[in-house]
This record gives sequence, C-alpha cells and structure tokens, in this order.
Amino acid sequence: KFMAEASQPGSPASSTANSARPNILDYSRWDHLVDSDDEPVKKVAAVVSGFVGRDAKKLNGDYILEQKNNHSCQVFQRSPPVGEMDEFNAHRTFLYFWDERDGVHYSGWWLGPAIGSDTVYAFNPGRAIEPPCFGWCEPWFFEASATAQVVLAGSY
Repeated sequence: KFMAEASQPGSPASSTANSARPNILDYSRWDHLVDSDDEPVKKVAAVVSGFVGRDAKKLNGDYILEQKNNHSCQVFQRSPPVGEMDEFNAHRTFLYFWDERDGVHYSGWWLGPAIGSDTVYAFNPGRAIEPPCFGWCEPWFFEASATAQVVLAGSY
C-alpha cells in the first residue's frame, strides 16, 4: 500500500525529498538498529596447532573465550572454521582446566568435546592457571608431543 501511495502523483509521499526518485525507500533511518540474530564478533583468545594424530582436525584451530569458568579457570572453545559450520557443530572442542578433585593425575588442562567429558583428545598435566604452551599429550595417556602447542593471545 505504501509503495502504491508513494507512486501516485500528488500524494503526500510523492512530494517528499525523494520525489525525484519515486518508489525508492530510504532505509538509512534503521542503520543504527542491530539485528537480534547478529552476535558480536568474538576475538581469538588462543591458537592450538601442531597436533598430528587422528583428532588433529578437531584440535587445531582458533579458540575463543567462553562466558564461563571451570574449576576457577577460563574455558575456551574452538571457533568454527570458515566454510565448515556443519562439521564444526558435530565436532565442538573445549579447552578447560580440571583440578585435583578426582585425583592429582587428572589435574591439568584438557581438550575434549565437552567440559568434564569421559571422551578427551589431549591433556597437559599440572596446576597452571592458564593453558601451557608445550607439553600436550595426544592422546591424553601418551608422552608429550614435540609439535603440539597452545599459544594465548596477548590480552584475551
């Protein structure tokens, strides 16, 4: 209805500033609005690389901070690779700390599909409050990998 009124000669809509360009709507008044589906862009907080085992594709990549902690430490989640959203949804990976409540041999940083999951991909033992750069075991019960590393961004 609006378009029809705007195109009729002599109507109030046709005598506006846009009268030289009939049937053109000015959407600029809505430019300040943000679509509720749009999420803010999250900064990369860590880069995981150098894993070469069967779970390497699930492990290597950019990680963003989650809005939660686990055992008083930050939780990171692998961000979706460009063009791989469907596969990413099937293979989420979290980087999280587990304290000594289940035994000292379980204390450290873990990479797995869910926080506290029985299925895990890699492990770095210890009590560090941030994920260590080197010393990652893949799978978790093997010796430390010479190539696997977690590099934290300057100020996440």
